[in-house]
Amino acid sequence: MNSAPDFFPIGTAGFDGRHQPAGPRRRLADVEELAVVLGISPKTIWRMIDARRLPGMCRLGRIIRVDLEVVNRWIDAGCPALSRWKRTDSK
Repeated sequence: MNSAPDFFPIGTAGFDGRHQPAGPRRRLADVEELAVVLGISPKTIWRMIDARRLPGMCRLGRIIRVDLEVVNRWIDAGCPALSRWKRTDSK
């Protein structure tokens, strides 16, 4: 009987090598790390999350991670309102 699982995490290869990486891995940061990167308090990050003013946010149950690439593009664009930025963001 084959003991190989029927699934593999995204970006990993299976026992037989047929599963390929899903592409470059994205850099996700937690709230505390994002606060350090941006030079603001974690409390401010939580306020932005609650107000839905932070792009690139990903919820995994109660865990929240933020895609640093998306946040950097948003900052480079001048931190516009998300409704306007999502219409103009090309990625």
